[in-house]
Amino acid sequence: MTDHALHWRTRHAIVELSKEGKSKQEIARTLRVSRSSVQRVRQDYRAHGTYERAPCYFEARGRPSVVSDEQREVRRTYTRTATEVLSF
Repeated sequence: MTDHALHWRTRHAIVELSKEGKSKQEIARTLRVSRSSVQRVRQDYRAHGTYERAPCYFEARGRPSVVSDEQREVRRTYTRTATEVLSF
């Protein structure tokens, strides 16, 4: 399970256990989540002051597209044409 898929109660529990002074490993073991999830929730809490998901999780991820809309349309046209030609 990735950290951004964690239930809000789990994220809240991570923050509360951190406030109690529990280590990243103790929290991960107690809640049965990865240490990286615990670390990311703690970082989000420090940066944003809330256990809610960080805003970056709702933005597009990955490498930006280098294909223009025009190139994308040409690709669609050729793909459709090739599919129609190869359909028997």
